[in-house]
Amino acid sequence: MFLGSVGGAAAADRALPRSDVRLLFLKRFTFGARARDVERIRVAGPRAWLEEQLHLERDAALEARLSDLSVPGMSSSTARGRSSRVVAAQMQAQKILRAVYGENQLHEVMVDFWMNHFNVNVDKEGVAPYLAEYEREVIRPHALGRFGDMLRAVARSGAMLVYLDNWMSFGPESPAARSALRAGNSPRTLNENYARELLELHTLGVDGGYTQKDVEEAARVLTGWTVPRIGERFEFDESRHDDESKTVLGLRFPAGGGAEEGERLLRYLATHPTTCEFIARKLCRRFVSDDPPRALVYRVASAFQGSGGDIPTALRELALSPEFARRSVWRAKVKSPLELAVSAVRAVDAEVRDPALLAAEIEGMGQALYKCAPPTGYPDTGQAWLSPGSFLKRVSFAADFADGLGRGVRVPLEPFLALKSADRVERVLVERLLDNEAAAATRHSLLGTLQGKVSATTVREALRLTLGSPEFQKR
Repeated sequence: MFLGSVGGAAAADRALPRSDVRLLFLKRFTFGARARDVERIRVAGPRAWLEEQLHLERDAALEARLSDLSVPGMSSSTARGRSSRVVAAQMQAQKILRAVYGENQLHEVMVDFWMNHFNVNVDKEGVAPYLAEYEREVIRPHALGRFGDMLRAVARSGAMLVYLDNWMSFGPESPAARSALRAGNSPRTLNENYARELLELHTLGVDGGYTQKDVEEAARVLTGWTVPRIGERFEFDESRHDDESKTVLGLRFPAGGGAEEGERLLRYLATHPTTCEFIARKLCRRFVSDDPPRALVYRVASAFQGSGGDIPTALRELALSPEFARRSVWRAKVKSPLELAVSAVRAVDAEVRDPALLAAEIEGMGQALYKCAPPTGYPDTGQAWLSPGSFLKRVSFAADFADGLGRGVRVPLEPFLALKSADRVERVLVERLLDNEAAAATRHSLLGTLQGKVSATTVREALRLTLGSPEFQKR
């Protein structure tokens, strides 16, 4: 039942009407549509709306909401005095507030996308001091910039160097390794973790054509990329670097290249055709469907590579493509727990009073923010979020949300109570929360829940049913 589509297979290949294309832009490029968003894109049109979102404006109102949170603005050296629990709690709060209230919605969606692509886990020892700095200085400024700039910033970030252990990597024959042996200390060895994920997850992809030898050689290239101590920033330590010649993916690095070897490798990988196709496929999977059309992936990859890795160019190619505006794309994506929770808040213009309670609900549905242990980050396919157990948790969230999540949110019932008619309440819920398209069974259940009368009790019951419906679980 949960997996079923609303429109049916017969309509799968039709182009969407303009009104639905506008809604699709809001469903995919925001964390959920508000009534004023629908009106704005109706007036501006999808293309102009997209350009507005690609050109960031200062969001003073959002900044004011975040002003009470100290951790998101901290340097790594200052945050070193905070526990991982405190860091995680404040970072979760700022993420939820940005997603709910931020006007630069596409930017927030892309920050979430790249934070998963370049995942770090706050619970890994040593990562917490760097987390705020990582998102603020590495991911956010580059989320709608050039991929190569972000890749380089990630490689030099304390968060990634610690999370994937490159800060502890030594060239086996480096001066520091030989010195340790002479002193009778444990051998200082090569650590391949970051090099492997650089190729497998950050650039070429798991089927990217590299070998184990390429991983080893890339790890040698990146020796010396480190932080002196936890909380301190990147430095290149020549004494740890493997200064002999190397070859990665056929790219030769003569001996004596120093730090420039790593820079050269990152530039090569950032615009490699296989990297461009890998990133294009991930973008299409995030915004179009779990199994995106191959022709679209290739066109997005070509545009991405041709622009030198410009992320807005790839997004334009994707969003303005004929494949994006097809009936088969409508509700083809299942919301992650974060998307489900935030879209519920935005759909009814609820007020977030305690982000921690919302974060706990999101974690209860399987997505502990900033705590994804595998370097893959949280998945972006429906299968990952669909199981009988997870569906029950989503229904439970809908019920808790309608009741205010224990004062975590304030759900305004007044606009619904003012409608006075059960039929009108049903129509508004279907229009605002379900894009004016609900299965007959959903509509029938809504009317049955309202029992022909409008009260705080019946409206809350109707909200529970709407937010827990199969239609609302998809975007």
